[in-house]
Amino acid sequence: MPLHVTPTQKETISPQAAEFLSAAESIPIEAINSVTLTRQVFQAAETAVEESLIERFRLEIRDITMGDVPVLVIRPSSSDLRHQARVVFDIHGGGFVMGTARERTALMMAGELGLTVYSVNYSLSPEVKYPIAIEQCLAVYREMVTKFGAKNIVGVSSSAGGQIMFSTIVRAQREGFQLPAALAFYTPNVDLSGAGDSNVFNNDRDTISNEVMVEAMNTLYAGGVDLKDELLSPIYVRLDGPLPPTIINTGTRDLLLSQCVRLYWKLRDAGGKTELLVSEGMWHGFNWELELPEAIRARKAVYTFIRNILDEIHVS
Repeated sequence: MPLHVTPTQKETISPQAAEFLSAAESIPIEAINSVTLTRQVFQAAETAVEESLIERFRLEIRDITMGDVPVLVIRPSSSDLRHQARVVFDIHGGGFVMGTARERTALMMAGELGLTVYSVNYSLSPEVKYPIAIEQCLAVYREMVTKFGAKNIVGVSSSAGGQIMFSTIVRAQREGFQLPAALAFYTPNVDLSGAGDSNVFNNDRDTISNEVMVEAMNTLYAGGVDLKDELLSPIYVRLDGPLPPTIINTGTRDLLLSQCVRLYWKLRDAGGKTELLVSEGMWHGFNWELELPEAIRARKAVYTFIRNILDEIHVS
């Protein structure tokens, strides 16, 4: 179903954003039953964009293995000299069923922030179920801590990757591992049950719908586990102390806006330094649009947050 944007709504967003919304359609429920086809269509569109980003930023791409898990190393052509020893631990989005480590967010992070990115190619559903992806990302994180030191790692995740990242960090904390220097969540999916105010009021205003999301989580990823299990939907988790400084990025049209707000308060109440960015009129995953003014602004704010945290560690 095509999304609706009124003339009044267009007044407060960029022309590029209005054009995107006017052309966008929400994902149909039928897509759940054709994961292979949906995956192929998605990746066919992404491949050209990813290759253009690699060329634009002159990135070096290399496949390695960490913790017996495939990882893509993305090196920038020009590094941030002040933070050459720092790296990004990236977990991509894609509803747990599609996407790869060569995602736009990871490529732009390397090209625009100037840090080397280690992006995890975790196993997708429905071929595997929860908690396999979390176990794989935790194995990668353990090895990265050993190799680089936790204070030199920045955790970045998008959408479904946010669920994996949050659960991975909680697991690491409970196992006594040091946590990353900072975390950045782009429109994270941290409540797979579909609860939340924005899951209702944004249900026909975003490119994903609550019905599709919840059905997909039940059918493809959860494997029969209660969708409010604390590590399946980590918004319900009990935190053993504060998490690292965290920035959360969302938009007023994001189906998961409420999850981002709830995550902000959860981390803040636990004593962590937390910042919430809410962009006017923006949808789920808008941040990965390279030339979109609102996306550029949001990414710059995330990069500034990360640099400031790393600068504080550097001085101390």
